[in-house]
Amino acid sequence: MIHPDLLGPGDFVTVRAALVAEVGLVEAVVLARVAYRSTPEYRSAYLEDGAWWWRAPHDTIAEETGLSVKQVRRALDSLRADGHLVAEKHQREGTYDRALSYRVAFGPMHPPSGADVHAPSGADVPMRPVKTSPPTPPRGGRTVVESRKGYAKHSHEENAISALRRVAARSNLPLGHLELLGYAYEIGVGDPWLGYETMLPTFLKPIGDARDPGAVLRHRLGAIEPVYPEPAPPTCEHRRVEPSGYCADCGDRL
Repeated sequence: MIHPDLLGPGDFVTVRAALVAEVGLVEAVVLARVAYRSTPEYRSAYLEDGAWWWRAPHDTIAEETGLSVKQVRRALDSLRADGHLVAEKHQREGTYDRALSYRVAFGPMHPPSGADVHAPSGADVPMRPVKTSPPTPPRGGRTVVESRKGYAKHSHEENAISALRRVAARSNLPLGHLELLGYAYEIGVGDPWLGYETMLPTFLKPIGDARDPGAVLRHRLGAIEPVYPEPAPPTCEHRRVEPSGYCADCGDRL
């Protein structure tokens, strides 16, 4: 089941990084769309057995998300198998109506035992535990140290690795997660989690029948402009203290 906080209010095909890390990239897009359409605010949603549903043939979901019908079918099967999505046939348009209706299977979100307590907090971070086993080099033979591109190890590195590994596996990306980590470090200018979030829209673009899909994805990732982390606010040195005991520069009471 999926915790409601993983799906922002009024989501269209914009999904949160934590949801992508939880269910996979394509699955997250489909799930966010179902969550948006199966609400009382949506005119085509309907109430059945105390829950709101969205009657949606595969081609309708594909049209609204920009995915192929094949991608939608696989995502729906995966989400149903994992217990994240409920599907029923209500025959809203007559006896011969074979289209399924969908709703999200909402439930509690519990950080698993052994999760990294120092991981970044908030709704947009993965809740899965960080694996401590040694990294397996991808086809290119890259290691974690090489993937840092000369940057120091970031505190969010293990979370980025976990998310990239899951996205690469579930979305069948042509590059390994450690090679993607290198791009994440470069795009995030030393912050791989920021880089990972910036890369997500690129993973959604279909590659098609390219002769070398890995080269296509490398070209797209290499074209992403770096995103510089917001600098921390400067620390006041309290050099000008007023007789009242307040700092004249920052207003702190000393």
